[in-house]
Amino acid sequence: MKSVELMSSQVTELLQAYEASTYNRVESHRYRLQEEISQLYKQDEELIRLTNSQDSIQFLKTLDTRDGVDVVGNAQLEILPSESVESGIRSALGDFREALHDLCKGSLASIFRVVNDAEKTATVLNAQASEKCPNPNNLQAASQNTGTPEMTPASSNSNSKPKTTTLQHPAASSANSEKKMTSLSMENPAPKTREEMLKFRFEPTLDRNSAYRHIRLSDGDRKATLRAENQNYPEHTERFVYWRQVMCQESLAGGPYYWEVEWTGQKVTIGVTYRDIGRSTADDSSRLGHNERSWSLYWSGTAFSLWHAGKETVLAAPKARRIGVYVDQQAGVLAFYRVSHNQAHQICCVETEFSGALYPGFRFWSGVGSTITICQLG
Repeated sequence: MKSVELMSSQVTELLQAYEASTYNRVESHRYRLQEEISQLYKQDEELIRLTNSQDSIQFLKTLDTRDGVDVVGNAQLEILPSESVESGIRSALGDFREALHDLCKGSLASIFRVVNDAEKTATVLNAQASEKCPNPNNLQAASQNTGTPEMTPASSNSNSKPKTTTLQHPAASSANSEKKMTSLSMENPAPKTREEMLKFRFEPTLDRNSAYRHIRLSDGDRKATLRAENQNYPEHTERFVYWRQVMCQESLAGGPYYWEVEWTGQKVTIGVTYRDIGRSTADDSSRLGHNERSWSLYWSGTAFSLWHAGKETVLAAPKARRIGVYVDQQAGVLAFYRVSHNQAHQICCVETEFSGALYPGFRFWSGVGSTITICQLG
């Protein structure tokens, strides 16, 4: 884009220079013609005086010694008509436009090939991961592990070792036998029915100070839409600068909470995070589910997966446009549900030890017009 703007500026400067040069040539030629006319007037006056002279000898001498005039009037000033110049420029710009179009078309095709190859690779990897994924009925065994090592919040000044949360399958190696770990299970302390969870219904609101610059909030800050245009939010230390993410204002601490989210688009990430998650970096420290400060459920377009600390656990659950989230921060339980026909079916459940208050968070992908709406459960 900058190259095109630079070329436009250069073409404008070239036309201005051509216009100035043509003007100077015309003015110079006009001046020479005026000089010639003045000399011709003088010669005409001199000839009139000679014709009135009675001395024939003097007339002949004067006529013989008279200087001639360098006639320039017949010299043609070769200046291309403006129509010819404009036609040439239009032709050149047309060629440039076609060349640029072909270049963009070729580059776009290359980008599509790269993206399609990446999607195919991801699909193959997801299929392989699904084949390796253990039977959900056997995942309950992971809950027999003893808790989770302590994780120190970023704001803590204690010297205790940081708490870590890892997602492991039951067949853990003996090297990890001394480490506490999070259990991922289909059977867990989380409620089994939607009716039971609605007792803890919670309707958070989105935080404008955290919203990425292309995320528009509406409906009382309960709906987020990914837009192509910049929303021109004021600068804020809690705003996500790189990732298309937004958090909620309300914290989740203590007793159980349950809320539901409806989403549109090709992909979505729904999760919870500590407040001190990164905001301004482009690395995983700011990316929901890709660090030890957050957990997320991700729909890739083909399958659900659970992300935490940069590790993915592929889940065998069908697609759902309405997702329920249950959090008991005090008990250390996080569960995701697919909701349809007033029924909630558990996708997965995490048992861990949360070290502080949690906040709902969401991530958009590249689909402009995609939406995330926090449902009213009243």
